[in-house]
Amino acid sequence: MTEPEAQHLLEQLRKVSENSLYSAQAHFFDAKAAESARWQYIVIPALLGAVLALIAAFRPDIKWAAAVAAFLAAAAGIASSIGVDKDTAAHNSAGQALTVLRHEADRVASGFWREMTKAELYAETRRICDKYDQLTAVLIPTSDEGFAKATENIKKRTFEYDFKEGAPLPLTATKDASEK
Repeated sequence: MTEPEAQHLLEQLRKVSENSLYSAQAHFFDAKAAESARWQYIVIPALLGAVLALIAAFRPDIKWAAAVAAFLAAAAGIASSIGVDKDTAAHNSAGQALTVLRHEADRVASGFWREMTKAELYAETRRICDKYDQLTAVLIPTSDEGFAKATENIKKRTFEYDFKEGAPLPLTATKDASEK
C-alpha cells in the first residue's frame, strides 16, 4: 500500500495521537492540583490537629488546643470521606492510559503501517479510535484550567522521540569537562 492510499487513515491516527497528548497532559496537571488539594485539606489539617491534640493532652490548661484539634480532625475526615484524595490517582491513571494510546497511534502512523495491508491498517486505526472513544467516555473529566496549562506546556515543548529513523541513538554518557 502506498502512502497516498493510507493518508486518510494515517491522519486519523495522528489526530488520536494529538488528542491523547493534550488530554493526557491535562490529566497530569489536574493530578498535580488534586495532590495539592489533598495536602491542603487532609494532610496538613490532620498533622496540625495531631500536634494540637498532643499539646492539649500534656497541657490541659490550654483548652482551645483541644477544640481546634477536634475541628481540624473533623475537617480532614470530611475531606477524606468526600474523596479529595481520590482525584490524584484517577487523573494519573487517565494520563498514563492516554499516553499509552498515544504511543500506539504513533507507532502505527510512523512506520508499522508499511507492513500492513489496507484492511489491517483500517482495522488497527478503527481499534485505536474506538479505544480513544472508550477511554474518554469513562475517564474522569479534566478541568478547563488543566487543559489550558497543558496546551501552554505543549506549545512550549516538543513531544517527539529523541531520535529519528536511521539515526544513531543519542549517547547517554558524555566526556568529563576535564577531558576536553
